[in-house]
Amino acid sequence: MRAEIVALVARKELTLAWRERTIRGLGIVLGLLLAASLAVSWQSQRAARDVSTRLQSMAEEQWRAQPDRHPHRVAHFGSFAFRDRSALGAFDIGVDSFAGNAIYLEAHVQNSANFAQAREATALLRFGQLTPAFVLQVLVPLLIIFMGCAAVTRERECGTLPILVVQLVSSREILLGKAVGIATAIGLLLLPTCAVTALLLHFLAGPTPAPHALLRVALLVVAYTLYLATWILLGVWASNRARTTAQALLGLLGVWMVCVVFAPKLLPSLGEWLHPSPSRPEFELRLSEEVVKGGHGHNPGDPQFEAAKRALLKKHGVAKVDDLPVNFKGIAMKLGEEHSAATYQRHYWALQRIYQAQNRLSEWGALLDPFLGIRGFSMAVSGTDYHHFADFERQAEAHRYAFIQKLNEMHIHEVGFRTDGDQRLSRDHWQAFPPFVYRHPSVPWALVHIGPAVAGLLIWFGVALAACWRAEVRA
Repeated sequence: MRAEIVALVARKELTLAWRERTIRGLGIVLGLLLAASLAVSWQSQRAARDVSTRLQSMAEEQWRAQPDRHPHRVAHFGSFAFRDRSALGAFDIGVDSFAGNAIYLEAHVQNSANFAQAREATALLRFGQLTPAFVLQVLVPLLIIFMGCAAVTRERECGTLPILVVQLVSSREILLGKAVGIATAIGLLLLPTCAVTALLLHFLAGPTPAPHALLRVALLVVAYTLYLATWILLGVWASNRARTTAQALLGLLGVWMVCVVFAPKLLPSLGEWLHPSPSRPEFELRLSEEVVKGGHGHNPGDPQFEAAKRALLKKHGVAKVDDLPVNFKGIAMKLGEEHSAATYQRHYWALQRIYQAQNRLSEWGALLDPFLGIRGFSMAVSGTDYHHFADFERQAEAHRYAFIQKLNEMHIHEVGFRTDGDQRLSRDHWQAFPPFVYRHPSVPWALVHIGPAVAGLLIWFGVALAACWRAEVRA
């Protein structure tokens, strides 16, 4: 295959694309739309981060302002865990609009995340937000389809294709030259905005370390290049296979509708039908029933604590809990917290397994649908997919359990059994408690969860390239 011939074919395709007013107009509109989506999304992301920062500072001030109190009163006063959003959320917002970004942390109860943006917005938000990821995933392939559907059929209809064949230009040189020309046109239209996007996401990454952010941006560039190149190759191949431009256009639009519209809606619904999840009231009812059976920390006389009480009396050689050197009420609180936390985790992971089973169809559907592949990859690398949200809940629960049990230890060792109802501890104790800080998972952690998406992008690009490589151009 001769590179100079491929370059000549590409140059001609680029010239034809630029002469087409419709294609040129659509490209300019998409470029402006990409720039506008970046500005709007970045402003929304910055506003959400400012609100979270302000509320977190307020929660920390309220925590430190507590007076001398009983430690269990402090445990019920509670605190908040706020999720520091990834800067890449301005590129791909993922589930952030629907998942909460704050959790109230208190004793005996494991709350779920609240304050999702979608709950405060209009119903229009549920149809999708205009972000750079949305433009690149959904709208740019439409431009590629309009450009690619006529790549070969136009030559055939104009009578110039036989001339190329007579001049011994090979099928590979024609098809790959067409693909390179379309890719160059798309790049010239979108590259300036994409470059600004990448720079903004890198330098304005907030608390995310710069090398970490740079790696994520680089992975996104590679992934979207593969995704758009796949659509370009499919468009050129379909144009070669079709008899007319209209036939190629209808076929490509049908593929786009299935990949972008139908499959992303059908697969989650099918997964939910195959693996139904309990309603929230049902889940909380089962959880509360099991928690009560294990003993309530507010009742030291609960039969569930008898074994621990007898063992403690025997260990210290006393007959009554009043004579123990530790406060048994605090021990009951600690044991009750251990049981409720373990029970919650067991039910939580059972529910997570159901959700994972529901999502598995969409995850593995990436092998058959390049849109599902790029969507899953983009959200994961941007730190806005469901796995990152679940990780935030796990980190918040670990923080909650640690500080509640620390307060229970104070209850056990620093509060007397007989003076339990009246004794107060110095407010200096609460100042030593560190606030919750969300730690963003690493890039390898994110990639582990999206194996099918990575495989799907590579497979689709390889299949599209092989199809063009082996195709024969018919004059």
